[in-house]
Amino acid sequence: MSDASWKLHPKVHPMTVSTLLDSVMDLGTAAAGLLDKKRLFDTNGGWRILQGVVRQMSVPLRKLCIDNEGALLKKTIASPTFHPLGGRKGQFRRATMSWRSERQEWVLGYGSGKKEKVVVPETKHEIEIGRLYGVDFLDEGWCAIHSPFDYQALPIPLDAWLDAKALQVNSVSYTIKDGLKLVADYEGAHANELPALVAVGVNPEDIDKGRNMKYRLVNAVYFGCLSYVHIIALHAGLYLLGRAQQLLAASNALAGVDASPVQQAIRHIRTDLVLRAPIVKATHEMIVVGKSDVPGARRRRPVYRLWSGSREWDASAPQPRPSDQP
Repeated sequence: MSDASWKLHPKVHPMTVSTLLDSVMDLGTAAAGLLDKKRLFDTNGGWRILQGVVRQMSVPLRKLCIDNEGALLKKTIASPTFHPLGGRKGQFRRATMSWRSERQEWVLGYGSGKKEKVVVPETKHEIEIGRLYGVDFLDEGWCAIHSPFDYQALPIPLDAWLDAKALQVNSVSYTIKDGLKLVADYEGAHANELPALVAVGVNPEDIDKGRNMKYRLVNAVYFGCLSYVHIIALHAGLYLLGRAQQLLAASNALAGVDASPVQQAIRHIRTDLVLRAPIVKATHEMIVVGKSDVPGARRRRPVYRLWSGSREWDASAPQPRPSDQP
């Protein structure tokens, strides 16, 4: 494993250290929900606990890494570095889902008394998922979820880590920073009323615009009860906790500030979480008048494609040459 241990900045102010410890405590308190395995894997609602953990982790994650360009971490830790995206690749490179919406007829009435008949033809929908960091495809529509970070690679600075591309959905790219902000802004601090939509016969990217469109697109597929940005937020939070555990294990006091309560609160949290979950579509069908009622060959087939966005990562694993084999 390439070393990414953190060391305290020699000129950090004790008040800044205290603020960092508050955020680490918030992060650890949220992650402690992962320790109750009995409740977490309860089929009658364990998924709500896992989603709640991710939502709660997203807020201190934003404070630590994103607010004021990550100033809290940069002022407290001397040159904070992170392992980049990568790691092991699963056996399968892609998974697909497809389904059909039935033919529908609608009669629209207007205030003027005018009526208009709209015919929405039977439409095939498709979701294709390519290789994703931290997701291994298994048989029969299941996947294994693990850390998306490559612990064997050389660590990189915070800004480069945040700006690394984590996902591509159709023509829309997502960085680690995008993922953390989407979870924190739409779910951690505010109510979410933006379901993923599949508009019959309409390009998914035309359903909305801006950040709303990015949020809808990434929520088209769930891995168990988690979207891919949930997975990024969950494992980013666990990664930061791992670095904090190493930092606090070396000393119970940082710049004169007692860190022992935080150290005791987070020391038992495991940061190598692995989950097994089904891959499910999370879209809600929608009819767009004037766009959905397109007959015949001109009809557009809604397609979602999710993958890492990296040609290198999506490529097949290199096969050993005959001379390399024993």
